[in-house]
Amino acid sequence: MSLVKTKMLASLFFYSPQLIPIAVVLILAAVGAVLWLYPGQVRSIGTPWRWIIPGLRMAALVALAMSILKPIVVREKTREERGAVLVLADRSRSMSVVDAGRSPAQRVAIASGLGRLPAGVRDGTFVTLAGEVANIRQITAEVTRTRSEMDYAKLAGRSTSDIQKNLDDAAQRLKTAADALASQASKFPTESDLAKGLTAIAQPIDAGSREAFSQTMQGRLDALTTALDTARAASDLKLYESNADVRAAADALSSLTRLALVDQALVGKEAGVVRALDAKTPVYGFSVAGEVTPFTLRNGDQVVDRITVEPSGYTSNLTYTVRSALDAMKGLPVQAIVLLSDGRQVGGEGAINSSLSAAGVPIYTIPVADSVAHDLSVRDISLPVSAFVNETVTVHAQIAGSGVKGTTIDVTLVMDDVTKIEKVTFADDGVMPVDFQIKLDKPGPKQLKISVPTQAGEVSADNNAGSRWLKVLGDKIRITAVASEPGWDFAYLRNALARTPWVEIKDYALEGASQKLAASVDEIRASDVLILSDVAVESLSDEQWDAVHQSVTGRGGSVILQAGSAHVPQDYAKHVLLSGFLPFTSEQMPKWRTWPGEEPYFHVIPAPGADRIDAMRLSEDPVANKGRWQTLPAFYRCLPLGDLKPNTRALLVERDSNAPVFTESRVGLGRVFFVGIDETWRWRYKVGERDQDKFWLQMIRYAAEEPYAVHHGGYSLDAERISIAPGEQVRIRARVLDDKGAPSRDAKQEVRILRNKRNVQTVTLDAIGENTGRYAGAIGDLEEGEYTLQLVASDLAPVPTELTIQVIRSAEAEMVDLTGDEKFLKRLADASGGKLVPIEQLSELPELLQKSHDEKSRLSELSLWDSPYLFVFVLACLSIEWAMRKQFGLA
Repeated sequence: MSLVKTKMLASLFFYSPQLIPIAVVLILAAVGAVLWLYPGQVRSIGTPWRWIIPGLRMAALVALAMSILKPIVVREKTREERGAVLVLADRSRSMSVVDAGRSPAQRVAIASGLGRLPAGVRDGTFVTLAGEVANIRQITAEVTRTRSEMDYAKLAGRSTSDIQKNLDDAAQRLKTAADALASQASKFPTESDLAKGLTAIAQPIDAGSREAFSQTMQGRLDALTTALDTARAASDLKLYESNADVRAAADALSSLTRLALVDQALVGKEAGVVRALDAKTPVYGFSVAGEVTPFTLRNGDQVVDRITVEPSGYTSNLTYTVRSALDAMKGLPVQAIVLLSDGRQVGGEGAINSSLSAAGVPIYTIPVADSVAHDLSVRDISLPVSAFVNETVTVHAQIAGSGVKGTTIDVTLVMDDVTKIEKVTFADDGVMPVDFQIKLDKPGPKQLKISVPTQAGEVSADNNAGSRWLKVLGDKIRITAVASEPGWDFAYLRNALARTPWVEIKDYALEGASQKLAASVDEIRASDVLILSDVAVESLSDEQWDAVHQSVTGRGGSVILQAGSAHVPQDYAKHVLLSGFLPFTSEQMPKWRTWPGEEPYFHVIPAPGADRIDAMRLSEDPVANKGRWQTLPAFYRCLPLGDLKPNTRALLVERDSNAPVFTESRVGLGRVFFVGIDETWRWRYKVGERDQDKFWLQMIRYAAEEPYAVHHGGYSLDAERISIAPGEQVRIRARVLDDKGAPSRDAKQEVRILRNKRNVQTVTLDAIGENTGRYAGAIGDLEEGEYTLQLVASDLAPVPTELTIQVIRSAEAEMVDLTGDEKFLKRLADASGGKLVPIEQLSELPELLQKSHDEKSRLSELSLWDSPYLFVFVLACLSIEWAMRKQFGLA
C-alpha cells in the first residue's frame, strides 16, 4: 500500500496509485461515450440543460472510475476525537480508612504532591534523582533484553549486526546516564549511603553473562533507591520539624480518609489532576467497587469543588471494573485511564486480565493507602450452619495483626449471656488462629460475635469484630436401631448414640431370625434413620417392611443396612421391596473376603470425591484427614461390591482393590446406605472413641434429614440458612400434618415474608412427592434487614408458624486487610503500558497524560471509495439526470 498526495487537495490520498492508468482510461472512455451519445439526444432542449444532463452522467461515471484508486481524505483529529481520559475512583469500604500511621516525612511528601507546601520550600533534588534512577532502570532493562536477543540470534545462526548496533547504542546511553547520575554524588557527604550508591552506579561491570549483568545492575539500583528514600525521608523530616507552615500542611492530611485523598488528587485547587488537564480534553469519572457508577468531574468548563463519591462498596474487583468502565464508554475513544485505589482486590482472583493490554489503553495507577498498616482484624470465622440443643460446637477464627509484634490480646466471644475469652500472643506480625468451645443450651437463632480490643494507632476499628448466625435446633434425630445377634460394631454405635444429646434412640437386639421386631409401624415410619444390622427378613412383618419402604421412598428417611454373614444381603435380594434397597443387582451377589493371616489386612479410605462430605472428615485439615484415614487400623474381612447401580455412589472403598465397601443410594425421596464392613470397632485401638464414634455420629447426621427449626402444632418451618446476603437465594422447607399426624395432601403451601410486620413477598412451596406433607421452595431478592417467614395459618394452626432470618451485607472481606497493595497496582499499570505514579509525584501525571495524548494518532482517515458519501453522490447524479430526462421528454 502506498499513499500519493494529489495536487488538487492537500488532504486527499490514494491507496492504489498503481491503478491510475486504468482509472484514466475509464474516465476518458466515460467522457468520450457521453460526448458521442448525448449531443443527438439533448439537441432539442435549450442551454444550459443540454450541458447539465450529460454533465451529471459524466460526473457519476468519473466518480466510479476514481473509486478504484481508493481515495481517502485525511485530516487532523480534534482533541475530543483523540480520546477521553477515564478517571476511576475506588469506592470500596476500605477507602473509608484514615492511614494515621504515616510518618511526618511521608505526610510531607504527600502534601508536596498535592501542592499543599509553600513554593520552593522542599528540596527537589531527590525527585530529580528518582526520575534519573527510573530512567536508568528502563535503559538497563533494554540492554538486558537486547543481550537476550543477541544470544538467541547466535544460537539460531542469524546475523547479529543490527542487534549489535542496538546493543552498543543502549549501552552507550546507559553509560552516559549512569555517569551523569554519579556526578551528583559530590552534593552529599562522602560516607553517606546515598553518595556511595551514586558512585557505584557508574562503576564498570565485567561482561559476564546476561544474568550476572542484570543482577548486578538491579542490586545497585535497589541499593540506590533505598538510600535515596532514606535521605529524602530525613530531609522531609527536618523540613517538617523546622518549618511551621510545612508542619501544618502535613498534619492536616493526618485526618483525611483514602477517598478524601482521591478527592484532593483529582479536583484539589492546588494540584488537582483534572484542573491541570487541557479544558478541551474530555474527562469522564466512574466510581468502582464491583460495578461502575458515573460521577461528575466537570460542570461545563468548570471543575467541581469535590467529587460525590462515598466508600460504600463491598467488593473491589479492580481488573473487572476497569474492563467494565471501558465497556461503559460504549465505543467512545479512550486515550488513558487513571485509577486511584488502595490496591486491595476483593471479590476477584487478582489476576491481571490480558484483555487490559489488548485494549491498548495505558492505565496510570495512583496508590492512596499506606503500604504498612498498624491494625488488628477478625477474619475467617467458621462454625456449623446449624447445631442441636446441648451440643458443643467449635467456633474457629483467625486474628490478623500488623504492627503488633510481641503483643498479647484478649479475643472475646459473646453469644446471648455467654462470654468466653481466649488470649492470643503475636510472636510476629501475621495471622493467629483461635478456637472457642460453646455448649448450646437454648434453641432458636443465635448471633455469635468475636471481637478484639482497639489498639493505639490502629488505622481502623471497623474490622475488630465479626459476627455469625447459628441455627440451634430444639428437636432431636429419631433413630431406630435393630440388630440380629448384635456384634461389637452395633454395641459401640448404640452406646455412642445413647449418650449423644441430639439423638433419640430406640434399639432392639434380636436373638436370631425367629425373634420378631417389637417396634410399631408408626415408630418405624416416624424414624429419621433406621439402622438394620444383618436383620433377617422374617424378623419384620409385611406391614413393618411396608412402613420401612414408605419411610424411605415417601417421607425421605434413611436406612443403614449393615451386611452380615446370615441375612444381608443375600436374603434381601429375593425380597420384592428390599431388593431395591441394594446397591447392586441380584445377579452380582458379593461375597465376603476374609484375610487368613495373623494381622488384619483390609484398609478402607474415602472414595474419590467422597472426602468432601462432612461425614468423611476425621480431621478438619484436609492433609491431616487423608493421613488419619491411611493410618486407621485394618480389618480381617470386608464385603467388596462390584458394579453399582446408577442411583448409587461409593463412600468408602477398600484401599488396595478400590472396591466399594460403603455406599449411598437414592431411593425415592430418601437414601439407603449399604455397609460392607463390620469391624470399625478396631479403630478404637489406642485412641478410644476418637475415630469410630466421630465417623458414625457424622454419618448418622449426614443420613438424617435435619429437624425443622420451628414447630407449631402440625406445622413445621425451616430455612437452609438464617443469615444470607442481599439478593442471595436460600432454600426453605415446610412440613404440614393434620390433627391426627397424617401428612397434608395439599399440592402447595404459602409462606409470607414480613418486614416490620408488613408483607413484602409471598412464596409458594411445592409438594415433595405425593401425600408426604413435605414442601420446598426458595426465597431471594431481599434487601438488607430482618425478616419473618410465616407459614400461613389454618384451622389446624390458627397461630402462624414463624422463623426469623437476617439479610446482612457484610464488609468483613473488604476491611479484613487494610494495608495498601502497591505491587498489584504496579502490575496492573505495567500490563497495560501505563505507570504507577505515587501520590507524592502527582505533578508528573498531567505530563504523562499529555504524552499519551500525543502518542495517539493525530490523523483521521475517511475512505471515500467505500463511504456512503460516494454512494449518495453517484445516486444523486443519476437520479437528477433521470428526472430531468423525464421532464424534457427524452428517451
